[in-house]
Amino acid sequence: MMLKKNLDNHEAKIILIEDSDVDAKFLCAQIHKTNSDLDLIRLSDGEMALEYFDTQGNEEACHNLVILDLSLPKVTGLEVLSFLKEKNHHILKHLIVLTGSENPNDRDESLASGIYSYNTKPWDIDGYVDFVRGPLSSALLSLSNCCLPSKKNKE
Repeated sequence: MMLKKNLDNHEAKIILIEDSDVDAKFLCAQIHKTNSDLDLIRLSDGEMALEYFDTQGNEEACHNLVILDLSLPKVTGLEVLSFLKEKNHHILKHLIVLTGSENPNDRDESLASGIYSYNTKPWDIDGYVDFVRGPLSSALLSLSNCCLPSKKNKE
């Protein structure tokens, strides 16, 4: 699926919040194989994520998809989710948690914040391929449908 521009010619971006260089490398490689025209921004800790989202408005955020690890240095992924929920940030509906945590409390808390989906990290390259073809492709389609102008707006 190719998605470059959506509503009002905003650039669609994937924001990857991941501290592991290895996981980021595998995921970025798979994303670029199927969505080579998408901009990808990597933030390597939770503090960077808070700063990034603090400077973005809800309108701009509508055009972005976020992949968030929960086990981050400085500020945890759950703290990032709490910040976004407190700010009533629209990006939550376009946020995928991709984490090594299999803790049911992490899953429940993440889903309660209104995220798009919760996924555990794959342990091999095939798992990343499956993630990009499944949950990520589905989220990109949802993002595309959400941000396209309605027929009413075109008239």
